[in-house]
Amino acid sequence: MRKILILCLLVFNVIPADLGANPPEPLSWKNHFVVSYLGIPVLDCYQDFNTKDSLITVVYDNQIKPFWAKFSDVHNIYAATFTGTDFSPRSDAKEVFEGKFLQSLAVTYDLPERQLIFDDGNRISWPEGYRSVFSAVHYLEGFARQLHYPLQLAILIEGARWRADIVDLGTTGISVTGEAVLTRHLRVTMQPAGQRSERLTKRTDVLMDFLTTPGSTLELWIDDTPQIVRAKVGEFPKAVVLELVKKDVMIHETD
Repeated sequence: MRKILILCLLVFNVIPADLGANPPEPLSWKNHFVVSYLGIPVLDCYQDFNTKDSLITVVYDNQIKPFWAKFSDVHNIYAATFTGTDFSPRSDAKEVFEGKFLQSLAVTYDLPERQLIFDDGNRISWPEGYRSVFSAVHYLEGFARQLHYPLQLAILIEGARWRADIVDLGTTGISVTGEAVLTRHLRVTMQPAGQRSERLTKRTDVLMDFLTTPGSTLELWIDDTPQIVRAKVGEFPKAVVLELVKKDVMIHETD
């Protein structure tokens, strides 16, 4: 039910009313990733990727594996909509359940007013060139082989301004779903942009809290599809690794 509500929120916030008479058929696919810590699988991450008209909507549904749910329940859903050309954000939403910590947050990117409009009525300025976390990540995914490194991306995280410094670590061969794949390997390092601004919320989920830590790192391995097939958050020995385990997952396989 939460996932349906997030998708409805994104669609009604961003789909324009003056669509052409014969819009192209939407494209969608679903992938299954596994998240590991210290080499131990702890979470299943299901990615829904949908394209409609000139927009992309991606939803990440993160569910703790049954064994670990005995100790602490985790179920986080992140959703983002952005343009399919320059990956400019149009809306974000998340529902976070991390043990006793609950968080619900949604934001619309108002292009004419250059503002972020949050679901509680708060408004924050949206400077030119700033992307959301997920629109920035998928921008790198889509254009990894065309960009010139090192480069910087400006990112807004819950209203706070951050800078992502990206370097190219070269072509790396890894195993993906049992096959050898050549990937573009990128490292992203997060730093405050200018004076560190206060984010909208005083407390947030584990992922966004990590990304708003100066010097935090995110590594991406991107195949020639192009698709992110592996991601690593943090450094050894405390790194969290996300790996693609199956493409084109059917809905019944995620239950």
